[in-house]
Amino acid sequence: MQQHPSLSFLLQASEFYSLDASVSRLIALLDQLDAQNVVLVGNSFGGVIATHALAVAPERFEGVVFVDAAVYVEEKMPK
Repeated sequence: MQQHPSLSFLLQASEFYSLDASVSRLIALLDQLDAQNVVLVGNSFGGVIATHALAVAPERFEGVVFVDAAVYVEEKMPK
């Protein structure tokens, strides 16, 4: 089945905004800035990103602040 051209853009955008990609970009930014003992502030979907970043690299963060955050936890969080 051939994909409509406008849908390919949506698929690329959904990959860019995926949770894993967002957390990877956050960690890469912190690496680039050589940031240590970071306090994350997560607003709305940023709360989900902050939660997963804390689960993936807890040693990078000193704390987290949730502001009207949409936070959910998957059954199999990284350990």
